[in-house]
Amino acid sequence: MNLLVRFVFLPILFLLLSSITLVKGSSKPVPDVRNLNLIVVEKGTLSFSPKVVLVKPGTVLTWVNQDIQDHFLMLSSATSNEKTIANEPPVNQPLPPGTRFQHKISHTGIYPFFCAIHNQMWGMIMVDENVVTN
Repeated sequence: MNLLVRFVFLPILFLLLSSITLVKGSSKPVPDVRNLNLIVVEKGTLSFSPKVVLVKPGTVLTWVNQDIQDHFLMLSSATSNEKTIANEPPVNQPLPPGTRFQHKISHTGIYPFFCAIHNQMWGMIMVDENVVTN
């Protein structure tokens, strides 16, 4: 897992966080994405917010569709650990407007998710036992 964190997790996290831009003149820090368990599709954005979350195993995540369009959540493990893949089956879940969906992730790993209808909508869940609480 240490090699996975060092050579996969950290570079991906760096790329994702470095793509967040601050408003000119703003001194707001990059949002803390540790232990967040709510992922929202806001009306008219065609994106998940936040795009990346860091949680501990056993966290129940909630996706909420506040948009007026249908979305279709797909989630799977990107790790090569066979135990993780076997114990965390893929999720294929319709998200009509105004609905929410909850899913518990019990094993460490990296879990990309996206909307099967709108390919620009994507995100990543990183599950690690060493996530520090806020």
